[in-house]
Amino acid sequence: MVFFSLEDGQFRNEAEVRQLAYIDQLLKRFDLRDAKPATTPLSSGVRHTQGDCPTTDGEKSDMADVPYASLVGALMFPATGTRPGIAFAVGALRRFLSNPGRHHWNEAKCLLTYLKGTSHYAIQYSSGMSPPGKVTGYSRGVAMTNQRSD
Repeated sequence: MVFFSLEDGQFRNEAEVRQLAYIDQLLKRFDLRDAKPATTPLSSGVRHTQGDCPTTDGEKSDMADVPYASLVGALMFPATGTRPGIAFAVGALRRFLSNPGRHHWNEAKCLLTYLKGTSHYAIQYSSGMSPPGKVTGYSRGVAMTNQRSD
């Protein structure tokens, strides 16, 4: 299966790399294809603490069959490949791999539904956009530049 799609910008000297098929595969695997897309990677204003981890045997058995580690591991691939903007959220969820609670599971699913709504996002490689030594990046459509000084 192809996990990256490379789209050639004909006549524009650019290429875009995105992971539409991989995100769709994850949505299917975790039964979230029909879920409403989230607008942020994690719920805003919510702290993830050890207090959200299960402590009783009942809470631990409730989470025993939840594929939390599998989902967080699968989310690491786009975080390191084409979606560096979710790296913080994946890192926050990764801290609870050994003892995740229901809250952590819901946040991991929230992150996946965020990817659903933003699956068209891509990393664009282009020649001619920036002069040598100058890096141009975009965040929500706003250009940011960094000129290297020699």
